[in-house]
Amino acid sequence: MLAQPGVTAYRHTGTAARPTTVTVGGSGRYVRIQLVTSTPTALNLAEVRALR
Repeated sequence: MLAQPGVTAYRHTGTAARPTTVTVGGSGRYVRIQLVTSTPTALNLAEVRALR
């Protein structure tokens, strides 16, 4: 997916805080949140907000 024109990745390393804010500084149509791990692990999200 990252090989597509206009697709950008933002990476947060380490343990996420409560709340965790990622400032993108742009606009887009979709948001994808992905846990990158070599072992099967659950990704738990209480709330996700994409603000304009």
